[in-house]
Amino acid sequence: MRIAQTVIPDAIYIDSVKWFDLATEPPYQGSVPSPGGSYPPYVQPHDSLLVNYRLWKGLMRYSEAIAIARVADGVTMPVHIPIQLPPFALGAADQKGSIELHGWPTPFPNSLYGFHQLIIELWWVTGTGQPLPLELQISPPDPRLFQRASSDWCWLFVSPVCKGQPNGVEFLKLNSASIDKTAVQLDSTGQNIAANQILTVSWNYSSAGLPATSYGYQGSLFGVMLAYSVSGLYVEFPPLPVSQGQLDLSGQPWQPGAFVYVTAGGASCGDVTWKQFPLTTPAQKPTPADLVANYITLTPTDFPRLYEPFAAFFQISNAGGTATPGFQAALELQSGASSTVYGPFALPGMQPYETKAYTYDFPDGLPAGNDYHIYIHVDVGGAVAESNKANNSTYEDFHVS
Repeated sequence: MRIAQTVIPDAIYIDSVKWFDLATEPPYQGSVPSPGGSYPPYVQPHDSLLVNYRLWKGLMRYSEAIAIARVADGVTMPVHIPIQLPPFALGAADQKGSIELHGWPTPFPNSLYGFHQLIIELWWVTGTGQPLPLELQISPPDPRLFQRASSDWCWLFVSPVCKGQPNGVEFLKLNSASIDKTAVQLDSTGQNIAANQILTVSWNYSSAGLPATSYGYQGSLFGVMLAYSVSGLYVEFPPLPVSQGQLDLSGQPWQPGAFVYVTAGGASCGDVTWKQFPLTTPAQKPTPADLVANYITLTPTDFPRLYEPFAAFFQISNAGGTATPGFQAALELQSGASSTVYGPFALPGMQPYETKAYTYDFPDGLPAGNDYHIYIHVDVGGAVAESNKANNSTYEDFHVS
């Protein structure tokens, strides 16, 4: 817990953290998490990290100080800024400012991905103090004497850059997956799967191969899982990129539309990392097609700047047991009362339980200062007979700065 202002003569606090000047705010109430909070800001080791702080002036008579900000464990070097401390005034507003951190190691060491403390410290300049600790010095060193007044910190999570972006290395992709059988027998009740119904699934993943670190990054591929959709039964396997595993469905509840799927834990860079295998019984008919707009996001950044080129990345699934013919899709961009449609454009048919990902380029970017909603609509021409049309669209909000 932070110590109350009434105890600390002069106190400095982190107000917010913004990476790449894109207002990347963590998803919690308030400006920053408490030390050890659950939702640290997510950053990548490039461009600028802006630390916004506020300073409370107490009763001490020091007038000259410096603020020092850094990401611990050698992630960034310390940055100093001079601070002139005003005289104490009862009820005075906090003094506010910003420190910009950069100078990430290049290439960034794989061993440093994960959780690190972002630390800000206030040091008084005083002739009766001591030299700064070596880990806080800059080049050339500051020869003055200091006394430490206050500090604050929050967690950051430093993540690898996805492949396809500048200096990007991270990726995880399912190249192929297969199952030995998809027909299962039911018991005499017709409600449960019979005994000895064991399925074998084989998989082939490729990844960046980044290892887990001592800072909590789990690696490009940290596990594979097989699961059954109806009951949630799952089995976890070691992170072997090419291997196979078994899932015993004996006695599990049955319902039409059931499926087994393989998925992996690791990098999340937009590639498909899972596959479904629809299950049938001897008397079961395939379920109708069901096109689903899973999600849409922006790449390489969620917060494009003025006229900065970007692309919309969207993922579509056929959640039904029947293949679809080719169909049309369209993007829709809304800002205020205006709406612009891009398309329709043709997409190929999809096999049962297949997932595909696409990108749509915006090479000229967009004007600044606007809030947008970007939609993906699938089967806009109604060419596919589906069990559910309500999931054919989804959207993402973003802002251009």
